[in-house]
Amino acid sequence: MAERVESADAPPSGRRLAFGAGAMGMVSILKLGLQAASLPVMARLLGPSEIGVYALAVPVVAFVTMLADGGLGISLTREPESSRVWSTAFWVLLFTGVALSLLLTTIGFAEGYLIHQPRVPAFMAALSVTVVLMTVTVPSMARLDRQGRIAVGGFADLAANLCGVSIGVTLAFRGVGAWSLVAQYVSVSVVRAAIVNAVAFVKPKFEFYPHLLLTHLSAGGLVVGTRMADYFGRMVENLVVGQTLGTATLGRYAFSNQITRYVTEMVANPLWITLYIRALRSEHDEMPSLHLRFSRVLGVLLFPITAFAVVSAPMAVPLFLGPKWLMAIPLLQIMMPSYAMGLVGGLSGAILLARDRFGIQFYGQLGVNAGRVLAVCLGPWVGVIGVAWGITSVTTIYALFMLIIPATVTGSHPLPVLRNLAGPFLASLATALICWLCVRQASPSLERIMLAATLSGLTYLAANLLVDRARLTQDFRLLQQILFKKR
Repeated sequence: MAERVESADAPPSGRRLAFGAGAMGMVSILKLGLQAASLPVMARLLGPSEIGVYALAVPVVAFVTMLADGGLGISLTREPESSRVWSTAFWVLLFTGVALSLLLTTIGFAEGYLIHQPRVPAFMAALSVTVVLMTVTVPSMARLDRQGRIAVGGFADLAANLCGVSIGVTLAFRGVGAWSLVAQYVSVSVVRAAIVNAVAFVKPKFEFYPHLLLTHLSAGGLVVGTRMADYFGRMVENLVVGQTLGTATLGRYAFSNQITRYVTEMVANPLWITLYIRALRSEHDEMPSLHLRFSRVLGVLLFPITAFAVVSAPMAVPLFLGPKWLMAIPLLQIMMPSYAMGLVGGLSGAILLARDRFGIQFYGQLGVNAGRVLAVCLGPWVGVIGVAWGITSVTTIYALFMLIIPATVTGSHPLPVLRNLAGPFLASLATALICWLCVRQASPSLERIMLAATLSGLTYLAANLLVDRARLTQDFRLLQQILFKKR
């Protein structure tokens, strides 16, 4: 038994972490494709009214789910598996999940009565089960992250979404209406919880030491506070845009925000969690090197994707979404580059959390949310394009803040980070030029976009070899070391 605990508490190998990060990235791409394929089908089968009824129930559930773990999921990762805090956390999370599930059911009855929608209470009651499933899965996910087995969560997500989409589309074809979306949401949670717990569940002991959770709730509270600040900030943004600029403009603005965040975070999130796990087990003097390496890898991956998306948007948006979405193109083009830089700067948050200094990112998030709301409030005078430029300015300031202020904790100063990113940035400009030459004055077509993507990718590789060959060689050697050595 002691041997098992020691093995579980051994630092995860670099190869396992690299595989996990890559797997999470691939899963994110596949999930994006799955959503892109299934959403139009569900929209056509269900129609606006059924989707609208479902939309009355799911935001409240999603909000409660976001807060349900109290930040314990990411905080537990630092605890040895022999610690008594794991059992205590399980019972607290289980109780919290059940209590929140009952609360959601009660809210559902109240909401259904107030808005005269008799189906909403049943929807909320069914959806509330997902909160319990999520909370009891938190310790298992934390255990997997601690062991560096982050790929398991990614594959569980993919399997869950495949199952959920299959169930949702099948029920929609059979005419069950909004219940098909409820079944899809619940089945995703059931399958994901089943897989993760089958792999990593450890039976908790009947012991309860609440004082052991105090430090975790403190650190996790900042994580939850950051989520809440982001959530309410975007809710206020959408409310102000809808009231001042109209619902059509709100739709374009919300879509641009959503696609920009999803595409960039799809790349950044696996690297963030991997850096966090590495930082938990590393010495302080290793932090600068870790941060430099990970920020460079993020830039190498994120910059060309951003460049291609910005330049190809005038062809891709009308091709895939239709002419009604043309006004979303400049919004996406303006905001996406700053989002990329914001994520590069925000990578230091992983080290801050590992070193119990996450308050720096929390206050930075509060500031950026306040700045975004201010930019949106100027909408009646500057228009939606002016709002986009305002948000870009605020996000750029946040990126600089997260590069400069945490330097005393990470040991990684802004200039070395920016110098490390210069090569990928210049290569991305070359990528953008080739993409522009491919798509300009051409009729929208999938073949043309695929050609532009292929030539842009080859150009990016060649430009990196030309302007930054030395660092690219170091990156390749580091990748070999991570993939084929244990440490």
